[in-house]
Amino acid sequence: MVRSAKSPLGEPGGIPVFHFCAYDYPVEIFKGSGTTTVTCQMPRLNLGVGQYSLTAYFTEPSGREQYQILEGICQFLVVILNKTGLFGWRPEVCTYHEEVEWIALSK
Repeated sequence: MVRSAKSPLGEPGGIPVFHFCAYDYPVEIFKGSGTTTVTCQMPRLNLGVGQYSLTAYFTEPSGREQYQILEGICQFLVVILNKTGLFGWRPEVCTYHEEVEWIALSK
C-alpha cells in the first residue's frame, strides 16, 4: 500500500517520512483482472513545508509476492498559511510537526 511520502532533503531520491500499511485491513488488490482504485484517507497530516511525493508498494506482507512499486507519484507541495512559527516555516527546520499540550508541574 502507500508506504511513504518522501521529502527532497538528503539524497536525490528524498528521505522516507512515514509508512502506512493496509495489511490489517480487508483490502483486496490484484485478485483478478481489471482496474482497482485504492484510496487512503488521512484525517490530518502535519508535514513540514516542502515538495513531497508518494511511493506505493503493492506487495504481500513480509515481502512475499511483489506486484508493483510506483515511485515518485502524486507529487505535492506543502505550504503553511496564516500561521507563524518560532523559526519560520522552512524545509530544513522539520519534516513533520505535531500540535501537543505542554504541562509544567513545580514541586
